[in-house]
Formats: sequence, structure tokens, C-alpha cells
Amino acid sequence: MKGNAKFSLPSPEATSFTPSRIYNVDETALTTMQDTGKVIAKKGQKQVGHIVSNERGSLVTMCNAINAISNSIPPFLVFPRKNMKNAPPDSEGSATPSGWMTEELFER
Repeated sequence: MKGNAKFSLPSPEATSFTPSRIYNVDETALTTMQDTGKVIAKKGQKQVGHIVSNERGSLVTMCNAINAISNSIPPFLVFPRKNMKNAPPDSEGSATPSGWMTEELFER
């Protein structure tokens, strides 16, 4: 099979990367309010109530990283506020007014 003269596939180059240095990073949004789910009541009961929070909740950005040999770093959480004192247990965290990851936070 003849190749196209305009395009060429370079041959792979040897690298010094080991699997422990190859990471996959993903960023996702989490909500602070959980779905209320289903309510269990007696059969035939006319009025069934459940407690619902009036709070709207907010989105928290979570950044995870894992390497090719399954080692991971603690999740990094970005909360939508001006200041933050402590991150939740077993995680790292910070705050931005928008709650979004910034280049400055990512490079920490």
C-alpha cells in the first residue's frame, strides 16, 4: 500500500517516561445537594410528606488524577467562595469566587 506524499507517520521515539510518571487527570462538577429519592409510606395513606431542603445547593469542582500503575493523588476540590480554611478529610482544596479550576490552582 502506497502512502500519501503529503502525509507521513513518524516512527515512535523512545522516551524516558515510566508508567509511574504517566497520569490521567479529569475534572468534574459535584453538587452539594443530594436528590431526595423515594419515600416509603403505608399502603393507602392519603398524605405522604418528606423533608426537602429549601437550599438550592452549589457546584463544587473536583479534580482527580491517577497514574498508569494505579497510584492516585488525593482529590482536589474547588469551592465557590472567597476563603476556605480546611478541605474535607483525605482531600486537598481551595476556593475561587466562581468555584472553577484555574491555571494557578492546577499548577499547585
